Amino acid sequence: MTERPHAVRVGTWNTEWAAPNSAKANRIRPILDAPKCHVLCVTEGYEELLPNGGHIIDGGEDWGYPIVPGRREVLLWSERPWRRVEHGPRSMSGRFVAGVTETPIGDLTIAGVCIPWFDAHVRTGQRNRRRWDVHLEWLEGFETLSCATGARTIVLGDFNQRIPHSWAPYRVHAALLRAFKDLRIATTGFFPWENQDDRAAGLPRADSWSAPLGDGPKSRDQLIDHIAHSRDLAVVEPLEPIGIFPKRTPDAYLSDHIGVWTDFRLATGA
Repeated sequence: MTERPHAVRVGTWNTEWAAPNSAKANRIRPILDAPKCHVLCVTEGYEELLPNGGHIIDGGEDWGYPIVPGRREVLLWSERPWRRVEHGPRSMSGRFVAGVTETPIGDLTIAGVCIPWFDAHVRTGQRNRRRWDVHLEWLEGFETLSCATGARTIVLGDFNQRIPHSWAPYRVHAALLRAFKDLRIATTGFFPWENQDDRAAGLPRADSWSAPLGDGPKSRDQLIDHIAHSRDLAVVEPLEPIGIFPKRTPDAYLSDHIGVWTDFRLATGA
């Protein structure tokens, strides 16, 4: 994808706690920077992975697990300053941050999220929950926020669920769809995973790896890093291909997540 006028480019990637001075971080950093996103969300990461310059807000350091200096469940980076920053209710502590920032299509509300995984505080952390409890509590909190229904809004990050439904219990998937009912999720579908090393060989060039998201039965994977948006925004056509931050390049492992980036414009009549 090349940069488009009158569009905002946003991306999200779970970087699996790549330590700032590690070899893995040194590989991830230029790949994150390559698409030249106006807004980036990094989950399970450190601010040192984000592009130089710009402005960063985060969800805080306390999500109920031992605090490790510099670690954040969710970080938001923007070329322009943030204002009206919020962190949501206590059930979302450390795993949500939102703010308003200026973009090429005007002011947008951007929310970065890291919805808890199914085993949060079950066998580790506080060890006082059943599977999916913390995930569901987070979704209940999200439903109370203005960004769940607001205009000119993008919500992106680690959703910890595949869309359409895959392996999560049906009640949990229904809760996700209910929480995001007023938003469109641009990254639903199935990811064609064939020849992944060949596709990533040119990284970190911004246009080196992209892929369609479809519903074909031959696809092998689904995303859990997602981008949702209010209905007054639209993905810049064509939807295919969507930009990819890969799990690995031919010579190196990067993350246990596939990240995504794409462009949005104002919808007709917005």
